[in-house]
Amino acid sequence: WLFDLYDINGNGEISSDEFVAIVECLKEVGTLHFNVKKMSDIYNKLDTSKDGVITKDEFVIGVTSHPELMDLFNCRQILPVL
Repeated sequence: WLFDLYDINGNGEISSDEFVAIVECLKEVGTLHFNVKKMSDIYNKLDTSKDGVITKDEFVIGVTSHPELMDLFNCRQILPVL
């Protein structure tokens, strides 16, 4: 569910533009406190294939295996990552 929220255009991948858009929304509601470097580091951590997009598998594995990402995306409080 959470991946589908971030995959704004529904193509099965999260682009850097989609990631920025979601992070900006979270920032506006006061959920995130970050800087550009941290945002870039998170995106690069999730994009394990280094092809410039985050697939659903990369997202699920990346978020569920890193507690700081679970907290960042508030996964523990809302709905399952899938």
